[in-house]
Amino acid sequence: GGMIRSVRSRFPAGDPIYARIGALAELAVPLLQGGHRRALGEALNRGQEHLRQLGAVPDQLGELVRTLQSHPAVFGARMTGAGGGDSVLLLVSEPEAVTAQLQSLGLEHLDLEPEPEGLRMETTS
Repeated sequence: GGMIRSVRSRFPAGDPIYARIGALAELAVPLLQGGHRRALGEALNRGQEHLRQLGAVPDQLGELVRTLQSHPAVFGARMTGAGGGDSVLLLVSEPEAVTAQLQSLGLEHLDLEPEPEGLRMETTS
């Protein structure tokens, strides 16, 4: 709650930064659907910059994300999570190439594969 109140006090509803964030999210859908990972990674990096502009990136996590963004196998990196982030989303070309750096930084990682369909509900009988 504190992070949200802090952001709202500096960027009230209707501030143009929210429209830029929304446009970026809309741009990501066709990039994900088309498998355009490099462009999607660049969008992740821009999203991280928007979070920084909002003041929602703790210094230590911001430095960590910048370090990961500079890795040659990383297309893009962006923190995620409520109230200052508790995880980082990475889009990479070669997961094995990034694993050693993640371990050296003391980070745990989960390998995920993007799905262009997004969320869907399935029922079981």
